[in-house]
Amino acid sequence: MKKFSLIKYAWDINEVIKNLLVTDKKGDKLSINHGCDGFIELVKKVKEDRKKIIIIANGGSVSTASHFQNDLVKACNVRALIYSDQPLLTALANDLGYEHIYDVPFKLWIDKDDLLIIISSSGESKNLINVSNYAQDKKIKIITLTGFKSDNYIRNQGDINFYLDSCIYGIVENAHAIITHFITDRIKD
Repeated sequence: MKKFSLIKYAWDINEVIKNLLVTDKKGDKLSINHGCDGFIELVKKVKEDRKKIIIIANGGSVSTASHFQNDLVKACNVRALIYSDQPLLTALANDLGYEHIYDVPFKLWIDKDDLLIIISSSGESKNLINVSNYAQDKKIKIITLTGFKSDNYIRNQGDINFYLDSCIYGIVENAHAIITHFITDRIKD
């Protein structure tokens, strides 16, 4: 039987973060610090311009998105929202299909100079890809946080892309939470 250790698990998360790959819109590699600074600058620009951040995710990543939104609003005074209203999402899934649950609210709420943040372990969810493609067409700034396969679709959609080289949900989701906490802690300080 395989022996599990909390210390080993935390070590694995640390290693994945140490090997975080950050790229820009053209796919050029950025240092982790440069990527985080760019993330922070985009959030600060949204705040200064009184624009908003829309965060989309699925499954466990919705929890990370919700916590990130909470910290942006409460601790950083940034207008941010997520789409997590169950009646709306289930109505859209029922009527349009799950791949379109974010299309309708995103198109209604997005404005010029807003920021889209996509948090996705796999980077392959059709509902997130649909919104990403729409945002690209409208020239909306995008930040992505993904994991799993290095060639996942969403990984290269952002102006800044954070990719974690792990196929373990818990490690990717915990690392995304660490990144988002780091960003809000830096902004509020």
